Amino acid sequence: MDLQFHLTLSGSLVTSEPIHTRTMKHLSALDALFLQLETPDTPMHVGSLMLLDRPPAQRDPYAAIRAHIAKRIHLAPVFSRVLRFMPLDIASPLWVPAERVDLDYHIQRVTLPAPGTQAQLEHAVERLHEGTLDRDRPLWQFTVIDGLKSGQIGFYAKIHHAALDGQGGIAVAQALLDAQPEPRAVPRAAAKSAAAMPPSAAKMLGSALRNTVAQYGRILKAIPAIAKAAARTGAVALTAPPKSVEALRLRACGSTRRSLPSACSWRCRFRWSRRRRSRGTTTPS
Repeated sequence: MDLQFHLTLSGSLVTSEPIHTRTMKHLSALDALFLQLETPDTPMHVGSLMLLDRPPAQRDPYAAIRAHIAKRIHLAPVFSRVLRFMPLDIASPLWVPAERVDLDYHIQRVTLPAPGTQAQLEHAVERLHEGTLDRDRPLWQFTVIDGLKSGQIGFYAKIHHAALDGQGGIAVAQALLDAQPEPRAVPRAAAKSAAAMPPSAAKMLGSALRNTVAQYGRILKAIPAIAKAAARTGAVALTAPPKSVEALRLRACGSTRRSLPSACSWRCRFRWSRRRRSRGTTTPS
């Protein structure tokens, strides 16, 4: 497992405002690569395990956690967007709003058999981590694990790497966790509009064309800066005085009193030692 956190159920991160993503968004080249490289033997999701302290009056942690998440899935885009692949794969896939988020699939429950040891918890998480996520649904899944002899609740999260980078991870934490033991007031999700419906092939192709043009535009804007950097590098190389390979090697090795960690150290030391002996001097230690 990656990490284990010992937290109260409400956690300890800053609050966030609702995040509405009702438009199509192309995956970056790196995120699309995570999808292309994924196989059943090499899944590309990331997982984490948290150990939560059970509130004193809490009888059903699964119901409480599910209700907590259900009120907040609109606060982070990863919870409510799904992949749509381009016709003929002419461009990177799109993120589009999901028509429905099935919490029975996304938030599951596992009860450990007695005695509920740490080894049993880790074995259960190993099995949960094996399977790949369903690409026809939002690419995340949570599992509430009870039955631990410590009385704590295990919370295992599995999210695809294509859907979660560093910034996305912060958004997820801010959506689910609070800075105080008492949960903060969360605004309700906005009603779905027509823009949230599945995009047509024409809209997807138009989005792909706009995305491609924008990428080429960014490349063209970067050309002057790249040319200036190349010109400065060339000018430095042309104005620098020529040096022999032997001089460069000796200079890289440093003075006679320094350690010689490089691959050419023994050659530099041998040549320096031979030169000193030819002058009737001894090599310093």
